Amino acid sequence: MTDTTTPSNLTLVWDVLVRVFHWSLVMAVSLAALTRFLLGAIWIDIHIWAGGAAAALTLPRIIWGVVGTTHARFSSFVVGPRAAWRHLQQLHEGKAARHLGHNPLGGLMIVGIMVVVAGLALTGLVVLGGVF
Repeated sequence: MTDTTTPSNLTLVWDVLVRVFHWSLVMAVSLAALTRFLLGAIWIDIHIWAGGAAAALTLPRIIWGVVGTTHARFSSFVVGPRAAWRHLQQLHEGKAARHLGHNPLGGLMIVGIMVVVAGLALTGLVVLGGVF
């Protein structure tokens, strides 16, 4: 008996670890932003835990980005600036190739997100570390 809820030509690109990382990071960063920008100072403990969770999530993802499955590895989607620029030009011309996983610009975005999350965690630790 076949499963009629998923198309037979469906290609799952990311493994379970990457999917859990993606959505856990979304939740942690969203909770940290919510407790910082919309809620009062009484939520600082939750803000700190959410920020710590976001920072803690990056280490296993970096490790998995080196030793993980094919599409989870950074080598499959992180490229240099020339390749990203070439992809941007191809997009503009309507000639960009399709990619399983992240395209070259998406790979740069992922690196940027991870650097920003690490930077936010570090600055949060420096600023709030003296309070505790």
